Amino acid sequence: MSFRAVACFAISLAMGSVSSAQESKSVKSLSISMPGKSWAVVVDSPGFVVESQGPKPDGRQYLLANNPSNSVTISIMLESSPSGADPKSCPGYLHSREQSLSEYGPKNIEYTEIAHLPVLAYFIPEIGGIPVKQEHFVACTANDSVFVDIHISKTSFQPSERSLFVDILNSVHIPDGSTSTLQSSSEPSPTNQWSTKFFVEGSRYYQEENFRAAIVSYQAALDLEEIKPQLEKNLWRVLVDNLGMAYGITGDLDRSEKTYRYGIGKDPEYPGFYYGLACGFAERGNMDKAMEYLKKAFSLKANVIPGESMPDPAKDDSFKKFMSDEKFREFVKSLDAPK
Repeated sequence: MSFRAVACFAISLAMGSVSSAQESKSVKSLSISMPGKSWAVVVDSPGFVVESQGPKPDGRQYLLANNPSNSVTISIMLESSPSGADPKSCPGYLHSREQSLSEYGPKNIEYTEIAHLPVLAYFIPEIGGIPVKQEHFVACTANDSVFVDIHISKTSFQPSERSLFVDILNSVHIPDGSTSTLQSSSEPSPTNQWSTKFFVEGSRYYQEENFRAAIVSYQAALDLEEIKPQLEKNLWRVLVDNLGMAYGITGDLDRSEKTYRYGIGKDPEYPGFYYGLACGFAERGNMDKAMEYLKKAFSLKANVIPGESMPDPAKDDSFKKFMSDEKFREFVKSLDAPK
């Protein structure tokens, strides 16, 4: 997703003066559009006062508004993408947004879906030692080669006020010439769907051999699984195995090893994790360790996922450098690897 991160741009702005906003006239709905497009993003939520609206120097369209009656702030950013805008890239984008928030110490991080919009929710207790108790919802979508970022926030937030955020997102729609329609949904869909969303997205990138993009989505899925396991066992195995492989293919052998060891810690009977470790040690030139983990992997070959089979190390590029060594060749023969 090409949409540049605008993480936390609402953190300081949302703390602006409400009194100045009260001097301006509130509107029945908010609207923002991209020049040359026949549609607009409309928020049918009355009471907001527009504080800023217009183009950024880089061509993005930006709107910032505050509701004086409840101190809710909303900002919307539109960005054109010459290569096209795919809403399927939103989960990865939101995960990147989450990763950019570490310095603010976000709490209660949650991935959910509201009004068919993927949403990242999080809470910022304080900024620079100053208590702000600020809740954030970041929603993402795309339409007609334009990415849409919607950021809602409120300081001094109380849990009972969550419905304010949900109501605002339910009021978002894209009329006139839209190539996609946002339908209303009164309740968020289960958070556990996000593990599957990230897994499917990562698998699509993996099959396209876009391994760096696959890492972002797969790691997001694994992070969610660590908090609350939801994926079926064999899908979880594929997730860990593919993530470890993607790290290895992109040259990050340390993270590849860490991923496989994590998998072994949770599921020590799956041979794919040991085979992945063997590949990593082979890439490092450590033949003895590679042999150690290959032996362990093939001792567990009965536990492969149905429909899978163990790879043949003799035909694996990771072990190619060792095939001139008679000791390694004889070892591979002893594994009873597939021919």
